[in-house]
Amino acid sequence: CWVCLVCFVAKNGPGVGSGVVISEGGLILTAAHVTANMQKGITVIFPDGTRKSGIALGADYDRDAAMVKIEEPGKYPFVEVGQSKNLKRNQWTVALGHAGGFDPMRKPPVRLGRVLANRHFVVSDTAVVGGDSGGPLFDVHGKVIGIHSNIGQSLMENRHVPIDVFLRQWNELKAGKKSGERFKDILESEGTPGQPFLGIYPADGDNGVLISKVIPKSPAEKAGLKPGDIIQQFNDQKINTVSELVNLIKGTKAGDKISLQYHRNGQSRSAKVTLSHQGEEGPPEKTEVPKKEKSDAEKTAGDILDDLIKDAVKNGGHFKITPETIEKMGGMEKVMEEIEKRGGLSGDPDQGPDTFFESSLKALSPVAKKNAGGTVMVNSDDELVALGTVISSTGRILTKNTETAKGKLSVYVGGKQYDANVLNRFPERDLALIKIEAEGLRPVQFQSQEPPLGSILTAIGAKNEPLGIGLLSVPGRAMAKVGYIGIMAGESNRGVLVSKVVLHSAADKAGLAQKDVITKIDGQKISDPIGFGHLIRGRKAGEKLRVEFLRHGRARKVTVTLKELEIRDNTKNDPRMKESLGELSEKTSGFPDAIQHDIPLRPVLCGGPLFNLKGKCIGINVSRAGRTKTYAIPTDDLRVMLKSVKGAK
Repeated sequence: CWVCLVCFVAKNGPGVGSGVVISEGGLILTAAHVTANMQKGITVIFPDGTRKSGIALGADYDRDAAMVKIEEPGKYPFVEVGQSKNLKRNQWTVALGHAGGFDPMRKPPVRLGRVLANRHFVVSDTAVVGGDSGGPLFDVHGKVIGIHSNIGQSLMENRHVPIDVFLRQWNELKAGKKSGERFKDILESEGTPGQPFLGIYPADGDNGVLISKVIPKSPAEKAGLKPGDIIQQFNDQKINTVSELVNLIKGTKAGDKISLQYHRNGQSRSAKVTLSHQGEEGPPEKTEVPKKEKSDAEKTAGDILDDLIKDAVKNGGHFKITPETIEKMGGMEKVMEEIEKRGGLSGDPDQGPDTFFESSLKALSPVAKKNAGGTVMVNSDDELVALGTVISSTGRILTKNTETAKGKLSVYVGGKQYDANVLNRFPERDLALIKIEAEGLRPVQFQSQEPPLGSILTAIGAKNEPLGIGLLSVPGRAMAKVGYIGIMAGESNRGVLVSKVVLHSAADKAGLAQKDVITKIDGQKISDPIGFGHLIRGRKAGEKLRVEFLRHGRARKVTVTLKELEIRDNTKNDPRMKESLGELSEKTSGFPDAIQHDIPLRPVLCGGPLFNLKGKCIGINVSRAGRTKTYAIPTDDLRVMLKSVKGAK
């Protein structure tokens, strides 16, 4: 399916998104908010780097549905469209999209999830992120059942346009009809009882959120807000986009009073707004009933977790959990269950407990039994900081490096606690090799061969419990010392046109210039940008290339020494992602080799093994790096790493 996924880039300025080709002639489904700023032309990019020119067709802005057509005639790879009206809760789904935008260094990430609700939107726990908008949600038969629209604060709140929205108005969209008010339903979509309601139709504006319409008798109207106002701050927090406003409102309750800073006709104003339930005239009455304090013996696992969260708030967000606390709560599986409840995994409160997910994890128990004792808890000053992976029966364990850099280390395994010594540190991979004085440990069974893209994976906790289920999202790739030449390649009938040279790049330093035409790399003839990209991809920084090119028709040669590509890490500085994700790992990039999966492991649960369904360890989890990604160091790279240890077998 991934060959039918495309990335959109606006020809007239900023704007990116995803789409999926659903006809041989190049018809594409996407989200209306993606094409709204692309009316002057779209560059359509396929995963292999092929670029085509596209044009926006019709759009339904109320339902966030749109179509795009590739202008150049041809036969394009496409997928089949399914249906959404009969989707049921807990049906498995797979998401594709250009998460974070087009990246020539990787294939589009594949992610696993389930349908949680099917109403105005298809709501799933198939995590998506910026850049995925407009991309496809598939059923297990590989048919498109939805198009990614927007996300909530929780990882388990991902909303997709039902495919039936497209099917009902297929001919109108294809003919270019545009209808609805942009983003109308983002703040008015069906929600749970008690959902806070502001009462505006929002759109992205200049330096804020534009109010396109105010709902009569709503809290917004009562506070004096009018169409044309641009909201810039919410409770003293600056906002720039509709999704930021939506996420902030979702963090409130009906009846809460909020303050808004906004601009009207160039003048700054402020308003106090009391949020209400949707459809209500005013805020509900709230009656507080004092709760009787429970004794320690009466507290459930949920009560204990609530106490930990309260303590974390008092301690500046530091969430402290010890092996003893895990024991009191009934094991790591119970801890994860309580955390998932607070993350909204059940999706719809009317559906009751999420027994399906629990049963899915239990189905992974054979994998856990094959590797019982292979995962341990690693503590620093008696506080859990990471998991560890047993690699020898005589007490050698691989665990996280950053989290074990300070304090007295110990390992909790088999009901006992052992002091631990560090044998080696591998900061590039953020791993450390430690040793405990114990015999008869059970090491995990490694598999060197990387499983195929989309393979089902799981991580196992220290009590032999599955910590989640996910897919191999992106195959192994280098994230450090990646070679970068620094040109934008274009079409030429004599080779590859240098459309642009990045300042201070390897190409710039070697003397390549705009309008040069590259004909050969290391003696190998190239004729198009895709072939050029394949020749460059995978090269390391420092490698030298012999480049033959034409300048004003005259043949020339030059040696280019590739520079290191700087890997961007946008997640760390994105406040919306921080709200959605919580804590990320300290190191989120720069690994010599890493595979990517979508199991949402908290940083404290990294350091443990990653398994395929045969119970073979294919890597060690090292980083929770984003809403949709966890990185693991693959087994073949672990072997390379351990060969550097003196006396290692």
